[in-house]
Order: sequence, then structure tokens, then C-alpha cells
Amino acid sequence: MAEPARQCVILVGGLGTRLGELTRHTPKPLLPVDGRPFLELLLAEAARHGFDRIVLLAGHLGGQVVERFAGPRRIGGRAVTVEVVVEPEPAGTGGALRFLLPVAEEHFLLMNGDSWFDLDLRAFAHAAGPAPVRMALRPVADASRFGTVELEGGLVRRFRPRGDAAGGLMNAGIYLMRREVIARVERTPCSLEGDVFPVLAAEGAIEGQVRDSFLLDIGVPDDYAAAPALLDRHRRRPALVLDAAALAAPDAAARIAAANAAGHYALALAAPTAALDAALAAQGAHLDGWAADAAALARDWPLA
Repeated sequence: MAEPARQCVILVGGLGTRLGELTRHTPKPLLPVDGRPFLELLLAEAARHGFDRIVLLAGHLGGQVVERFAGPRRIGGRAVTVEVVVEPEPAGTGGALRFLLPVAEEHFLLMNGDSWFDLDLRAFAHAAGPAPVRMALRPVADASRFGTVELEGGLVRRFRPRGDAAGGLMNAGIYLMRREVIARVERTPCSLEGDVFPVLAAEGAIEGQVRDSFLLDIGVPDDYAAAPALLDRHRRRPALVLDAAALAAPDAAARIAAANAAGHYALALAAPTAALDAALAAQGAHLDGWAADAAALARDWPLA
């Protein structure tokens, strides 16, 4: 693609029935985790990887999503716009994409609003291949809750239903998608996982990328209850912190890319220049965020 994808689309319209009373009056992605809506974590993840145009596809109690999240904001130093599209009736994870069509960009990142996969989103979205869908996959020892996919020659070929306790590769719920895929959604309601992806897989139209990283799904009570401790443990990490002089140095992009590859945060005490942003984008690297002083970085980032 001509430039890196900058649009991130998050599915936040599900009913959350497995959580019972918790989601009767609150959309699942807005449930509090450690005192703030879970959706705020996903917005922060998208922003720190350079996705500054975010679309929330809402449904159940979508007015709450509009009221609390629509509009411009700053996340980690970045200016981010958040647009909320509310489906007029339940459309499923596939049908919801039809309402994205008027604002969809040529390439966009798509993710579920009730899970967090510890993935370098910028590296994942870098250098799109010929397949219209790139799917993040995760190895699991017990796939009975998730189902598995079969990967052949880098392509997802078929999906196996949940219920098989054998290990395999699971769909981690993050995709790099071309706008043309939306045209494959021919009816509503429909499911991406059950209706759209199996057809694309049979055509060899889904590239799979395997990452053995932490995954949290808040869609069941036990995992939701454990979410605060798990997120604190897995988000807390070392950081490379660059002052203004280091940020302007010739090796700044290389140092930031190395921090990305190590799974560390790359933070700065000044905003990056357009030239540095371009250099990072060219290699699928990113600066996670910046602030005016070290105290602000320590307050805003879970540093090890």
C-alpha cells in the first residue's frame, strides 16, 4: 500500500450475554477494568502504534459509546479522532462492516472490542500482501473454547469448530483488511467468523501471521474478574526514553525499532518530527508516545 494504514476499526456492538447482568445496562467494551472502560485500553493500543483515525462500530447501547468516546482526543501525545457508527439493528460481526463502508479507508485494522492481544500492531500492518485479509493467529494448547484454523503455506485454508480440546492455532481477533472485503458481506445479520471468513479462506484470500503472545478476552466472567491483574502484569515493561537530542540523532529510528522488536516501550520527551515518523513508518516501527517530562511518562505508561 502507498502509505501505512492509519485507520483502526473496533467492533463494540455485541450483547455480551455470557456476562449476564454486567452487560444489561453497559456495553461490554465499556465495562470497567481497574477503574476505566476496557475500550480505553484498546484506544491507547491503537494510538501508540500510530493509528490515529479510529472508528467504533457500535450496536447494543450504542448511545453510551457515542456519548463517552466520539470526537477528538489526545492519547499518548497523539491527536486522535474517534468516530462512532451505530448499527440501526443487530447485524453481527460481519454485517456491522456494511455500516463502515462510507468511511472505510483502502486498508484498515479491525479488532474485537472485548479482547486484547499483545501484538505490535504497526509491524503487523506493515507491507500488506496480496491477500485482502491478514489475520493474527495464536498457538493454544487447548482450543476447546476457541476453535482452530488450518494454516498452509502462510494462508488460512479452513476453520475448525470449537469443542476439540487438541491444540492448534486460534484466530486472535485482529485483522488487516482491504476495503473490498466489505463487498463480500451480502446480508445481515451475519458473522465474520462463521459466514465471511470461511468463504475467503477457501479462496486462499486470508494470510495468517502467527504470534505467541498474551491474549485476554473479557467475554466470560472468570477472565473479566482476572483482567486487572493480568493486564498490569503483561502491560508493564521496560522503556527506551529519548530526550529531544536523542530523538533528533541519526540513529533514533534504529533505536526505536530495536525497542519495538524487544517488546519494550519507545517513549520520548518531545514530539517526533515528520521525518522521523516517515522513517519509522518505512520499516513498520513506531514511537509509542511522548510527554513533556519524565513524571508524565511514568504516570501514563506502565513501566517496569
